Amino acid sequence: MDLGYFTRKMALDINRENPAKVAIKEESGREWSYECLHRTSNSYANKLKDLGVQKGDRIGILLYNCLEYFALYFAAAKIGAIAVRLNFRLTSSEFEYALNDSGTKILCFHSELTPRIESIRKNTGVERYICLGVGLGRYRYGLKAGVCWRMAVKMKSVQTPFASAIP
Repeated sequence: MDLGYFTRKMALDINRENPAKVAIKEESGREWSYECLHRTSNSYANKLKDLGVQKGDRIGILLYNCLEYFALYFAAAKIGAIAVRLNFRLTSSEFEYALNDSGTKILCFHSELTPRIESIRKNTGVERYICLGVGLGRYRYGLKAGVCWRMAVKMKSVQTPFASAIP
């Protein structure tokens, strides 16, 4: 099933009728239109491709309930990658097992989970880590209510400066 088709079609159809129609909304009140979800998931997909993600690669998603979770999920689908959805309630050892068992190549995780990820990084086959930061306002590393991804290569600190921004 081509999930990318659905976001493209919905964004196109909605933009003809009502460009501001809400596609998804958080309990906090943050919301994205269909067009914004489509653009953001495309942006994420392009960044993942820039990192070498190919069809069939596994992308771990370890985020709380947020808009970016959905954009990342659709991004993985658009490039043919497999989204490995991880429960943030797992322990470090359960994360380690899940990451190794699934063959996750890139892990996208919430900054509050850094201590649990840091403790197992050397024991997993994950090649890159993408940290979604939180702090000032909703997103510490955000630009215009967007998100910056900070990237770290395996065996390097997760605290390296961010490499690129996603609007």
